[in-house]
Amino acid sequence: MRYAAILRDGYPHLLAELATHLLMLDQKDVDLPYLDRKITYLKIFALLEPDNHHLTFEIGSVFFEKALTLAALSNTTLHMFSAEKYLRKSLQLKPDDLKTINLLGEICYLLGKYTDASDLWRGIVDSLSIDAAGKIRVRLDQIAQGNCPQVPAVDYLQAVGVALEAFGMSDFEEAAAIILDVIDVVSCFEEFPLAEINYVLGLCYLKLDMPKYAEQYFKQAILLHPGYEEAEQQLETMGVIL
Repeated sequence: MRYAAILRDGYPHLLAELATHLLMLDQKDVDLPYLDRKITYLKIFALLEPDNHHLTFEIGSVFFEKALTLAALSNTTLHMFSAEKYLRKSLQLKPDDLKTINLLGEICYLLGKYTDASDLWRGIVDSLSIDAAGKIRVRLDQIAQGNCPQVPAVDYLQAVGVALEAFGMSDFEEAAAIILDVIDVVSCFEEFPLAEINYVLGLCYLKLDMPKYAEQYFKQAILLHPGYEEAEQQLETMGVIL
């Protein structure tokens, strides 16, 4: 807090530059280094405005986005818990904020904190859009009936991180096996980077000299994410016409 105050009082032009960078980051699709930079900038402003719930909400939102980024899946659980921490702080600052309650409920559900998710969602479900409310009512029914996943969804994301490590060590068979197990379980989670996961699975099969399977999962990646350039390029290299 002290250093943030020194920055504010002694170097206001630097704060203005940080604010400009934040606006620029919001205008583009960003990768992991940009997300890290955004979190750092937001934390500085949050120190200067500790009662501003928008800032803590944004920090939590970016941590959630980071948790679902393919390159960060090896630490996805840590990022999810960081997102939860900042969103709970935001909720303390503004207890009736709909966006905060909804996203915090989402994170609690993915972490396996089903009772917390239910408590959060029950109070806002009637205030959400028809599509969002429908999805949440399904999950609320699951929670009420005790039909929630026994293994928290975030653990499957963590497993993809393990698969990526195996891929990086050229253990393509192990990586493919893990990802196949994950896809079977998490296909119902819209939040997951399913297109990217299918793309990596396609790469595994390409490395294993199994082009038909590679083609199948590259096409699935494009189906989930139309215009997925990397998958389209792989298919083009394979001589597959879309």
